Amino acid sequence: MKLADPWWLAALVPIVAVWMLRRRPRTVPHTLVPGLVAAGLPHGRWVRVRGLVPVLRVLALSLLVLALARPQEGGTLQSVTSHGVDIVLALDTSTSMTAQDFPPDRLAAAREVVDQFIGERPNDRVALVVFAGKALTRVPLTLDHAMLRASLGEVSVGMLEDGTAIGEALAQSLARLRESPADSRLVVLLTDGINNQGAIDPATATRMAAEMGVKVYTIGVGREGRFPQVVDDPTFGRRRVMVQTRVDEELLRRIAAETGGQYFRARDMGALEAIYARIDTLEKRPIEATFFRQWHDRHTPLLAVAVLLLLIEWGLSATRLRRFPG
Repeated sequence: MKLADPWWLAALVPIVAVWMLRRRPRTVPHTLVPGLVAAGLPHGRWVRVRGLVPVLRVLALSLLVLALARPQEGGTLQSVTSHGVDIVLALDTSTSMTAQDFPPDRLAAAREVVDQFIGERPNDRVALVVFAGKALTRVPLTLDHAMLRASLGEVSVGMLEDGTAIGEALAQSLARLRESPADSRLVVLLTDGINNQGAIDPATATRMAAEMGVKVYTIGVGREGRFPQVVDDPTFGRRRVMVQTRVDEELLRRIAAETGGQYFRARDMGALEAIYARIDTLEKRPIEATFFRQWHDRHTPLLAVAVLLLLIEWGLSATRLRRFPG
């Protein structure tokens, strides 16, 4: 809170003094009234509050002067200019992501950890690409992380035809970063399978990333062995089956190495959390921030109260507390 025109406060004392002098009641001697007072004429209850009139008058004038001084209130706003990182999160949603070696399954575990990762990057633009047999941009680069995280929570298996199109997922991610002005651009690609679909092969997409200067961090998720998995059987409906999945670690290592990123393997929830935390520390950039304060006038309530008090003072002076010549 501040006063935009505080010099008005210096006028408070002379204004109040002049007003009080101007409002002093003029009395005319009357021979009857002194005698009645001397004889013990009782005072009514309104006479007892006669002193309220000058108090209301002074208070109203004080509020008027304070309003003229223009009290202002402002909230601190932060304008952030980020020369940091633009990130595309590419998330595998193929059927194998329902494998239950991660509780409750791989996809749900990945969503939870990715959500935490987004929360740690408030000043970075983040996009979300999902892929299975094809790739789809779920959310383009945005600073609206609340909307991004809500969309992430709706990601599920079955959104796209089944399969694992790693090359297409990477190409779709690069398309989101093509016009990015950020100092650092990166893709975090998580999958539990082997590339077996898509019109763009992973080698071509990797070369595109290297030429664009985009780092790709790859994450292979899942343990070795056979695990229960929920599938939609056209004959028997949704049921659990035992399946064995295999991560193409050689491909993921090559993608990361050729683009300046790193490859990680997550075999449990703790490892997955540690991987995203590690990427978070690797890709930090300083933020240039400019603070400014936007002020809003708050004199209207003071004026309203001052006018109300003056009306009350005028009403009392003209009616119940009116002075008669004495």
